[in-house]
Amino acid sequence: MLNRIAILIAFCVLAACSSPGTGDELTADSQEAALSGGMTTISGLLDEQSASSGFTRRTPLILPEFFSLLPRAWADTCTRAISQTCVSGTKSVTYSSCTGSAGRLTYNGDVQLSWNGDNDCVLEDGETVTRTADVTLSVRNASLAISSVNATNYLGDTLGGGGSLNQTSSNTWLLSVAGHHKVLSSLGREVYDVSVATSTPIGISGILARAGRTVNGGSLQVHHNNARFTATYQPVQVTYTALSCYPQSGSLNVTYTGTVTGTATVTFLGGGAARINKNGVVSEIA
Repeated sequence: MLNRIAILIAFCVLAACSSPGTGDELTADSQEAALSGGMTTISGLLDEQSASSGFTRRTPLILPEFFSLLPRAWADTCTRAISQTCVSGTKSVTYSSCTGSAGRLTYNGDVQLSWNGDNDCVLEDGETVTRTADVTLSVRNASLAISSVNATNYLGDTLGGGGSLNQTSSNTWLLSVAGHHKVLSSLGREVYDVSVATSTPIGISGILARAGRTVNGGSLQVHHNNARFTATYQPVQVTYTALSCYPQSGSLNVTYTGTVTGTATVTFLGGGAARINKNGVVSEIA
């Protein structure tokens, strides 16, 4: 199973869902690491645009201790980029030791949102917003670094440039990822290194907020640079609920190439649980 600290870092803070636990296991199943890296990339960009989670959300159901420990002087720089002032079609934020969990959790780095079109920082029909980031979240002796700076994957391909969201109508969007890199380390040891990019834009319909979004179609490639395989995910009617970044229903069709081969189906069961059927072998994720 993907270790609990990895899930806490990747899912619960960067996408601000409720915590599934904080056990100390530090071994990561490579296929689940790829799944985590891919799905949090989708959630992070959409949640940023809808302000449906993350540092802008002050509900006591989501990491309540985080906000209670933030000094007042950090109020502006510890919110999402979407909440910042628009300057010539750009919003940006620099996180400087935003701290929670009695000092055990820190968040540092930069996020920038850039809109094309009329420079009003509002996504409208025919416009695109691009999100780039270079941030690090640290919990105990573990850290997760996420960067959209150009870097190579295990295949030697150069990926980078972040993710973009193009509004195609009043209730449809296309999500493209030029390149994100996620590196999880613990006790000075690299646990996993994944690179994420879309080969075909991902379809979004409904609204961008979690409770009303449906993710369907397109292809997202996650390159596991340590285990040297690529997982290609094709979403099928994936839906969410307001207070969880975990998909609650729908599925993913998966194709593996490299050191892992074959096909699989990931079915989301709700409540943070999922089932993987790979080459006829079924396993549960909770």
